[in-house]
Amino acid sequence: MNNLVNISIIIVNYHTAEYLTNCIRSITLNTQTINYEIIIVDNSDEKEKFEPLLSENDYISYIKLESNRGFGYACNRGVDNSSGEVILFLNPDIIVTRNSIETLYKFITNIGDVGFVTGMLTNDDGETQYFYNYFPDISWELKEAFGLFVGKTINKLNNIKAIKDKTPFLIDWAHGACLMIKSEIFKLIPGFDENIFLYYEDVDIQKQVLDLKYKNYCQPVSQFIHYERSSVRSKEGMRIYYFYMHYSKLYYMKKYHPLWKRTLIRISYILGFSSKIVLLAFREKYAAERMTMLTLYLMVIAVYLNLKKSE
Repeated sequence: MNNLVNISIIIVNYHTAEYLTNCIRSITLNTQTINYEIIIVDNSDEKEKFEPLLSENDYISYIKLESNRGFGYACNRGVDNSSGEVILFLNPDIIVTRNSIETLYKFITNIGDVGFVTGMLTNDDGETQYFYNYFPDISWELKEAFGLFVGKTINKLNNIKAIKDKTPFLIDWAHGACLMIKSEIFKLIPGFDENIFLYYEDVDIQKQVLDLKYKNYCQPVSQFIHYERSSVRSKEGMRIYYFYMHYSKLYYMKKYHPLWKRTLIRISYILGFSSKIVLLAFREKYAAERMTMLTLYLMVIAVYLNLKKSE
């Protein structure tokens, strides 16, 4: 590779070395026409697992953070050490398909008003995942709080005409597993909000960009296979997921929404998760893990009652 770096690919690792190794292999195999660097930012302590990659590839660099201060903090440190004209934030549990990165790069460098651009996220069987949405509002939060019509809403999002026709379309925000932005635009914003440890940092940063009057897009021609929540699959991982998903939601709401709306959302989730506790005894899918789910539901209620602070 020559000295001109088209794309800095920033990947945050948290006990996902096997996924990350496969991710990098897929980048190498399927990204042939542009110059890139890969920056691994490690929130755990697994450098030895990457030594073969680091010793064999001079375009891969490694940053070991002294402590785990969250996904957004790690992404910001990756940007600090990047040199690309464009930045691609990529989860380690992503498999890059042929020309998917080049397609995003071509799009973002040819459309003047682009803030962030993402591609399609799919399961390994090709099924489209829930990967984008409108910014959080009362309607969506009520659906999530009570578990009503969420699947129907996601199905509607995933079946719009632009996706079927594979034509670019405007979005509010997309999943942080795959986000590309020009370095010059990233420098115009404060970066990822480092007060957010996990979840909603992707929603927040895309709102920052839209507030500057840029536009966020999906380019559905570009597709990425995504193994969801690879770093939180254990019982402890589930606890982390439930806690930070809701704790960060409240932080985001406080940042952008008035008190009356935040209060309504708090009440909705308290009532919604209380009803889930009542129904838990009748849900056969949770027969083997009712106590685990009960603990998680009670924890979520405590977050919305403001009884449980950041962990």
